Amino acid sequence: MPQVDFKDVLNIGLPELDKQHRHLISLFNSLIQAMSIGKGVDVLEHLFSELKDYTVYHFTDEERFMEVNGYPAIEGHRARHEALIAQVDEFKKRMMNSAVSPNEALDFVNDWIILHIMNEDTAIGKFIQSRK
Repeated sequence: MPQVDFKDVLNIGLPELDKQHRHLISLFNSLIQAMSIGKGVDVLEHLFSELKDYTVYHFTDEERFMEVNGYPAIEGHRARHEALIAQVDEFKKRMMNSAVSPNEALDFVNDWIILHIMNEDTAIGKFIQSRK
């Protein structure tokens, strides 16, 4: 099963958030790997819980970063975070019912993590860097 690579294009120029993004992708890769080799529900549930918990931590940290730096689009970004958490919960339900293949999981992470970083989080990095 292919893994998601953290490419330079995903660096938003904020070292702490870039580090957290790398960790999110690493957690997701662990989940993809476990799914592709047929690990049991207990292992998948543990990995998914770890991924969701870290995602909530990351979003909270990212929102704090936006608040401290006066990011003007924080409310819309916060709403997208809430929507992503809801999608994660729905995805977990489907995964636990064996209704998700590893390829679907890879598509999900591409849509969820990769596109969010590239489209939404990059704007945060540019805004904060422009203020320095």
